[in-house]
Amino acid sequence: MKYFLLTAALIFFGISVTAQSFEVGTAEYTFFDSERSREIPALIYYPSNTPGENADPANSAFGFPVVSFGHGFVIEPAAYGWLGEVLATNGYIMVLPATEGQLLPAPDHLNFGRDIRFCAEEIIRLSELNGNPLSGKVLPRYAMMGHSMGGGATYLGAAESTEVTTTITFAAADTDPSAISAAANVSVPSLVIAAEEDCVTPASSNQVPMFENIPSVEKAIVTIDNASHCNFTDGSAGLCYLGEAFPCIGSGPFIPREQQHERVLELLLPWLDQYLRSNCTSGELFLTEVQEGETAGNWTSQVFGDEALLCSSDCDTPQSVVISEEGSGFELNWQPVEDALGYQIQSRLNGNIIGSVNSYSTSLSVLQLDNALDYQFRVRAFCPAQGLGSFSSWQSVSALSLSLNNQYGLTLNYGSTRGIAIISIQDISGEELLEHKVTDSIGDLDISSLPKGFYVARIQDSFEIEVLKFSIQ
Repeated sequence: MKYFLLTAALIFFGISVTAQSFEVGTAEYTFFDSERSREIPALIYYPSNTPGENADPANSAFGFPVVSFGHGFVIEPAAYGWLGEVLATNGYIMVLPATEGQLLPAPDHLNFGRDIRFCAEEIIRLSELNGNPLSGKVLPRYAMMGHSMGGGATYLGAAESTEVTTTITFAAADTDPSAISAAANVSVPSLVIAAEEDCVTPASSNQVPMFENIPSVEKAIVTIDNASHCNFTDGSAGLCYLGEAFPCIGSGPFIPREQQHERVLELLLPWLDQYLRSNCTSGELFLTEVQEGETAGNWTSQVFGDEALLCSSDCDTPQSVVISEEGSGFELNWQPVEDALGYQIQSRLNGNIIGSVNSYSTSLSVLQLDNALDYQFRVRAFCPAQGLGSFSSWQSVSALSLSLNNQYGLTLNYGSTRGIAIISIQDISGEELLEHKVTDSIGDLDISSLPKGFYVARIQDSFEIEVLKFSIQ
């Protein structure tokens, strides 16, 4: 039997969602963007069972989300290893493109932004190929992040993406072309983290106008008190600290670098869990952290769309489940459910349950169906905080089916979702004796007027033909 074809990775629901700590694997990999004929070397941190370079990636029932991070001007990607290790430990894959790291000629900011986007999407694509070390281990959602130049480039890349889930920036710098302008085309939830004592990319002329331009309903800006521009790195970015020294004379005192990192993680981890893992309890934790940090004098903040970070009481039932033609088969589509990580689609044939599959997306492709009278599908959502929701009502789609019920009638099954079809009856010489246009199932077609003989009945729509040979005695 021809059956479901999923366009997204499979996942298995009905298991508990618990926090898990992983070891840290690292790898260097060179991606290739054929559209730009561009090699993109990158450093990757990922969850593993044993630490070390090229260690085998760990397994996860849900897969690991992707974070693609753009480095600052003349800063090596390894300077963000502190963050890569934390994210890998917490079940994220972090990729840092190592392009545009030169002093001269000036870095190409737009290409760098595209590199940040491409690396994330390529990891997801590679994970869907058999034989890849990450095969089946990646949750197909990604965040774009960056520091300084990489923060500005994040908005350049995200403005061109239809797949990015969220953006997060540290002390983002305006770029050429302008990241401030590009931010107006970034409609996904966005977290902007600024440093109060940033004398390299002051918040007032960089991060604040970016934040104001972001059209997303869900966005936040947090300015960490007494934080500095270069302390978003691990301290090894010598040229960054040298460049910071002169414009920042008289500034400070700065909080210790480790403390700045701690404050970043208090904000970053719940934000990522909310948007990449759909864990609304993490969204509520983010709001708590912001409020408590503000009260403690750790930062100042503005949060918009905070109601979207709150958990709903139930995992809602998917609405507007529709079936439409798609290529040589059908496609199911439904409206997304708030707080849902993925969806379970169940099928039945002629009233009997025949299986279920799971998808992260809000659509499912179905291969051309065998001749049968009644295929039906229904959908329910999985929300990490609330569990599985209720199924939607059954939606039917019928394959072409012709059968002779007696010498006077043909039983026709034809689903209304398929548009228009033509049924015709010919004699053995090929002469057409009867033609009927079909837009819905018509039950029985009367053929009592046909004389005795041998006939061929055909029903055809845009992608399928059903032929039935019969005789009238």
